[in-house]
Order: sequence, then structure tokens, then C-alpha cells
Amino acid sequence: MSKIDRVSIRGIRSFSPDDKIQLEFGTPLTMIVGLNGTGKTTIIECLKYITTGEFPPNAKNATFVHDPKLTDFSTVRAQVQLKFTNINNQKIVATRSMEVCQKKTKATFKTIESALLIEGQGLNNVLYNILAYLDRDVPLQLGVSKPILEHVVFCHQEDSNWPFSDNASIKKRFDEIFDATKYTSALQNLKAIRKEKLIQQKHEAQKLEYLMNEVKRAEKDKVAELKRLDLKIQEINSISAKLKQIKLEIDSLPRDNGDNSNTQSSEDHSQLRAQIDSRREEHSKITNQITETEHSLKFLQQNYEFSELQQKQKSKLQTTEQEIVEEFSELEAELRANNIKLNELTNLLSSMESVKKNLQDNLNYSEYLANLESLKLEHSAKETEFKEFDIKRTQNELINLSNALSEIMDKRASLNGQLTQLTQEIDRNKHQLSTDYKSTIKSCNEQCVLVECLDMIISDLDVYLKNLDASILKYHTRKINEINVIIRHLWYNTYQGTDIDTIQIKTNLETESTSTNRSYNYRVVMVKGDLELDMRGRCSAGQKVLASIIIRLALADAFSSQSGFLTLDEPTTNLDFENITALAESLRAIIESRQEKKNFQLVVITHDDTFIKMLGQSAFSESYYRVQKPK
Repeated sequence: MSKIDRVSIRGIRSFSPDDKIQLEFGTPLTMIVGLNGTGKTTIIECLKYITTGEFPPNAKNATFVHDPKLTDFSTVRAQVQLKFTNINNQKIVATRSMEVCQKKTKATFKTIESALLIEGQGLNNVLYNILAYLDRDVPLQLGVSKPILEHVVFCHQEDSNWPFSDNASIKKRFDEIFDATKYTSALQNLKAIRKEKLIQQKHEAQKLEYLMNEVKRAEKDKVAELKRLDLKIQEINSISAKLKQIKLEIDSLPRDNGDNSNTQSSEDHSQLRAQIDSRREEHSKITNQITETEHSLKFLQQNYEFSELQQKQKSKLQTTEQEIVEEFSELEAELRANNIKLNELTNLLSSMESVKKNLQDNLNYSEYLANLESLKLEHSAKETEFKEFDIKRTQNELINLSNALSEIMDKRASLNGQLTQLTQEIDRNKHQLSTDYKSTIKSCNEQCVLVECLDMIISDLDVYLKNLDASILKYHTRKINEINVIIRHLWYNTYQGTDIDTIQIKTNLETESTSTNRSYNYRVVMVKGDLELDMRGRCSAGQKVLASIIIRLALADAFSSQSGFLTLDEPTTNLDFENITALAESLRAIIESRQEKKNFQLVVITHDDTFIKMLGQSAFSESYYRVQKPK
């Protein structure tokens, strides 16, 4: 619980800059008395200034400081220092120092020191010396809001009747006391955030809708691409089948080549064998003819006249036989070099020997020779034809087979290239399709989560707004009821008249047509029976003063739970004797009811000695301060 211990004043208004005035505040009552103009109200002004940083009405900056014209110096320094106990029971010293310099045309004002210190902690006792922090933290250290300090606790005499000011002024002060601006600002901030989130949610929902359409499009594209890939796969399977067929064709080429060669060789062998057999038959016939001819020659040898012819024919036959043998040897050598051909030549030689024998038996040997030469020529032609025919055909077949193999290999390479290209294209399309689809799905899921989160945020903001609005309304209603209960009690124990049973603070809740912001209008009403009337303009000056004091007492009691000090500046103004007496009695009753609160402090400043005596009759204070003008 906080309380005020001491205030030091120097160079403020009528207080001299050369002397420091100190006042210590006791509990539960401190009384200050003095004539008008002695500086009593300045004490309240200094208390208000040191705690809130606010100057008195119509006294800004230089006019608040002692006028340099009243001194022998052009510069006057002023200081207000307050020692108090904070809500943590620490001794705090707040200091505000100012300076006014009188120049030719005007006086300049500046703040030269603002400090908040913790007393008794050595060199590390300075919390800070920044003016803005001082304005913020002195109320926090005291446990009282700035509006309560300004409008209730240290209320200036000129503003003491503010509950009866115009509607705008009373609304402004009550809104500050209730921190309505702060709560309204919080509501507006929440609404602004909600509006922003709604816009964002709408934008993100549109984006989500777009992504959903993209997902659907991607799914359609995926199906179409899969169909296209199926066609590609079918094409690959077809190419694979063709490659298998080509492989089979390639594998079969050597075998077919061999088969064709074997077939051709077999046919040629059969033909040669037939020719050889034919030549053997011819050779056998010729041999037989030669044998017959030899027999004929033997028979002719008996005749002399044929001896010479016999010798010639014999020599000729021997020559012919020798030639035939040589030719037969050549044919036999050629047939040996070529297997089947050698056999053919051997058979031909045998056939020629047969022919030789036939020729020997034939008198027309020249015909035999002609036949033999013809056979030789025929054999040579057949052999040449056989060689040429076999080589050319084999070469042509090999060339054709090589060309066919080359074409097949080219086709195979082309198909392999197509197969590789199609496989790569399928893999690439699958990867691209999978990547695009996964990316779209991921973006869609993330966007869905974002939209859902925004929906939840908006829903939560709606709940917060509703709860905050309801809490503000509930808090406001509870506080107004609490204040009215205190007012009713104080009025009943203080007011001595019979025309007013009690007074109340009434509120009217208004909602702006363009928004959902709530606004309260305040008024003070007087109650007589069941009748309620606005008090402003219908009450006397004394009733107004008394009602203002009671309202301030009620507000201080309702909003200063961690502090217990209140100042009354000239509370008896415009009060008659009966109401002054009743006010004194009421204040004594208030003090007595708060005796258990060790931090309760009531500071009464007045020019009325009678009122001081009435208060002094109690055991709460045996002394008071008297303020006088300096001589």
C-alpha cells in the first residue's frame, strides 16, 4: 500500500526560489489552513505536477514558476520533490526541476531534471531521469492511475465541480477514469485486426479456390498424361517385340547362310557326281573301244600290208594315250584340289581312257580324238562354269546377307534409340508430373491450413471481441453500482437537507450508427422518492460542492484500492454552516471507518478556521499547517 510522506517546494508560484518549503503528511489527516492567496492551492498543484506531470489550469510552463521579475535575477530555478512509499513498501523520491529565463520579450521554460530514486540504496539508487518515464511510472509506483490522480485525488479548486460540467467534459473525465479510451482502443485494434484477417482470409480463400482448381486440373492432366504414357509403353512393348524378332533374324542369319551354302553345295555335288558318272560311262566306252581297236590291230598285224599303218597308228595311239594320261593327271590334280571336282576329273579321265580304248578299236581314231577334245573342252567349260557360278553366287549371297544384316542392325539401333528416348521421356514426364502434382497438392494443403487458421483466428477474435465487450460492460456496470453505493452512504450521512434523498451517477449506453463501438454518457441525478432529475442546473451551489466532494470520495474509494490518499481543496466553499458541520462530521466518520487502513491519508486545505476546529475536535489530528504570505 502506498502513501505520501513529504513534499518539498521551491520557486513555484509565490514560493521563493531561495527557500525550500517542506510539508510532511501524516495519517489519517493532514490539515492546511491559510488565507486566500497564500499558496495553499499551490501545494495541491505541486502534488499533481510531481505525480502526473500536468500543469494547473491556465498555468502552463513559465507561469507555473516564480516570476523572475519579482527577483533580482533573470533566471529562476524551481523544484518539486516528493517522497513517498510505493506499493512494494519502498521509499521513493521523485524530483522535477525547472528553469525559467526572462529575456527581453518573453520568458523561456525548460525542464532541467526529472529523476526517480529509491532511497537508501547507495549510488545505484537512480531508476532513471527521463521525463516520459517519470510521467508513466510515478502513478505505477503509487498504484493509482493518472486520471484518478488528476481528476480525483489532486483535483484543482477550479475543477472541483467537474461532475456538473457540460456533458462532453464530464464524459471525457469519466472515460479517462474508467480507462474507456484504452478499452475502446483495444476493441478498435481487435476489430482492425479482425478486418485485416477477414480481408486476408478472403484473399487466401480465393487463392485456395484457385489452388483447388489447379489440383483438379493437375488431376485431369495426370490422367491424360498417364493415358499418353500408356500409349508410349505400348509403343515401347511393340518396339521390344520388333527388337526380339530382329534378334531372332540376326541369330538365324549365319545358320541360314550355312544352310544355303550346304544346300547349294549339295546340289552342285549331285550335279558333279552325275557328270562324273556320265564321264565314267563314256570313259568306259572309250576304253572298250580302245581295247577292241587293239584286238583289231593284233588281228591286222597278220597282214603285212597293214604293218606300216599299224606302226603309225600304234605310235599315234601311244602319243594320244600319253596325252590323255597327262591330261588325266592334270584333271586328277585339279580334282584333288577341289574334293568333288577332283573326283569328277578322275571320272572324266577314266571315261577318256575308255574312249581311248574305243578309239584303239575304232579305225577312225581322228573321230575319237575329236570326241576326246570335245570332252576335254566340255569338261573345262563345265569346270569353269562351276567355279564362276559358285563364287559369284556366294559373293552375291554374302553381299545381300551383309546388306540385310546392316539394314537390320541399323533398324535395331534406331529402335533402341527410340526405346531409350521413349523411356527417358516417360521417366521425365513421370517425374515432372509427380513433382508438379506433389507441389500443387503441397501448396493446396498449406493454403488450406492457412485459410483454416485464419478462420480460427477470426472466430477467436469474434469471441475475444464479444468477451471483451461484455467484460467492459460488466466492469463498467459493477463499478458504477459500487460508486453509487458509496455515494448513497456518504450522502445519507452528510447532507442535512430533506429535499434530496440521494444522488447517483447515471450512464446511458449509446452505440454509434456506423459501427459497433459502445459509448457511455454520464450525468449526476438527484433522487427524491421515485423521481430522478438531472442535478445540473437544478441544485444550489452548496449542494453542487457537497455532491462533487462526495463523488470524488466515492471515486477515490472505488479506484484507489492500493492507495488511500485524497486532497480536498476548499471543500467548504458555498456551504452553509449546517452543511459545513455535516461535512466535518462526515469526514470524521470516513476517517474513523478507515482507521484500520494505515495508509489512509486525507489532506484538507481550507481558509475556514472553524472547519479546521471541527475536524480538529477528533483525535485524528492535533496540529495543522498554516500558510502565510512572505513578508
